[in-house]
Amino acid sequence: MWTAGGTGQPVVLAGHTDKVLGAAWSPDGNRLASASFDSTVKVWDATTGQARGVSVDLARELAKRLGVPV
Repeated sequence: MWTAGGTGQPVVLAGHTDKVLGAAWSPDGNRLASASFDSTVKVWDATTGQARGVSVDLARELAKRLGVPV
């Protein structure tokens, strides 16, 4: 959890329908990618908390490489 744009308000990411496997920040800190057991990888805008993209195929490939059943 972090605060958005210095507002002091927490950013809540809602959208995955199962547990999150992991997350990673973009080098510039403006985006966060999260991978979930719901077979999706979502890219989030770190300021607004809005999902900016979803990939189902990437999530399946990641799970396959990690040996996680999907």
